[in-house]
Amino acid sequence: MSLDTLAIKYGTDKSSLHHNYTPIYEQYFADKRNSPITLVEIGFGGYEFYDRGGQSARMWKEYFYKGRIISIDL
Repeated sequence: MSLDTLAIKYGTDKSSLHHNYTPIYEQYFADKRNSPITLVEIGFGGYEFYDRGGQSARMWKEYFYKGRIISIDL
């Protein structure tokens, strides 16, 4: 499954439906997809609603299924 498909699945604004960053990310990260990497994402979202946010973290977790995803925010 492509990164853009995952971005749409999880509703992140990085998908082709919004900012369209996923083709750029996939260009750089595709060769590391099956590696046990650690990815740190700054900005989790959900500021106004405690039960929202983390769409990108879920996207990354499925994309880097062997990896560890760390998200930080204020």
